[in-house]
Amino acid sequence: SFGVGIEFPNEDEARLPESLKKLETLTERIKEFPLAKKVHSVLDVVKDLNMVLNANDPAYYAIPASREQIAQILLLYENAGGTEAERWTDYEYKRLRIMIEIDDYNSGEAVRELNAIKAWGAELFPDAKVILTGTLCQFTQIQDYVSWGQVQSVFTSMLTISLIMALAFASLRIGLIAMIPNLLPAFFVCAIMGFFNIPLDMMTVTVIPMLLGLAVDDTIHFINHCQLEFIRTGNYRESVRRTFLSTGKAMLLTSCILSLITPWLAALYIRPDCRGRHIGRQLQAACIEAARAIGTYDKLYLITKHEHYYEKTGWIFFEQIPTGNGETERVYYHPLR
Repeated sequence: SFGVGIEFPNEDEARLPESLKKLETLTERIKEFPLAKKVHSVLDVVKDLNMVLNANDPAYYAIPASREQIAQILLLYENAGGTEAERWTDYEYKRLRIMIEIDDYNSGEAVRELNAIKAWGAELFPDAKVILTGTLCQFTQIQDYVSWGQVQSVFTSMLTISLIMALAFASLRIGLIAMIPNLLPAFFVCAIMGFFNIPLDMMTVTVIPMLLGLAVDDTIHFINHCQLEFIRTGNYRESVRRTFLSTGKAMLLTSCILSLITPWLAALYIRPDCRGRHIGRQLQAACIEAARAIGTYDKLYLITKHEHYYEKTGWIFFEQIPTGNGETERVYYHPLR
């Protein structure tokens, strides 16, 4: 849930009929939002009590026409021991509050709805201050900043990687060609997300730079080994075939493991001057608990070149995979259940 606060410049404005009618207009618009489940405000108290005072006639489930009637209804409610109104207005009747319950969350839709509430609030209450409150609003705003920051960083990374590859291979043409397999995975993932209407949020947007990092690593390995094989054989077809048989196998196996086995503890590094304080153990424990709290997975995986380190903290050796050049890395898992 999240809240909308309306602060008027003068006292008693919150219980004026015109102010409550504007509040009613705003709440009716909010109820039409896809994410909105229930909308609560002082209108619930005023309308209910007005109907009760008029022999439960449904025709009186409305805002009274005069300020005096509204004041009498609220005074009667307070004298009867009612406390619900305190949640929606203050004693000076200078502020109003709306609470919106949601039954689902979509980051893109949440941004649109929050922006719409701001715009409608400014339109209906031009002299008042309209504030969005609650952790959901803060989370959505932070998520929006982070998501678009990630998108910008991805495009910056693409440009930077293109230049680095052109310098690494001493050829702008090879550098640009090398970017094609790097961009295709990100392109297909974005296309699938768009087709299935998967929102671009703080979590899903991190998939793109991860794919870009894996693709760049594989591309550098493959092209570098292909160039070495070409120097040895002088034949493009043979150099590509040998590269596929050596480096290609390691790349395929690693990609399959990373794709089919999930989730992963992506990286763990402790500065040399901070080692020996069991910080690594604490970070591992935090990651394990975070993965366990999701409640979906049975195991948490990691890949490393270290031996006899992760066994000390309960990790179990799973498999040893080749990474090229005769080198291997070890895959471990930690039970979550």
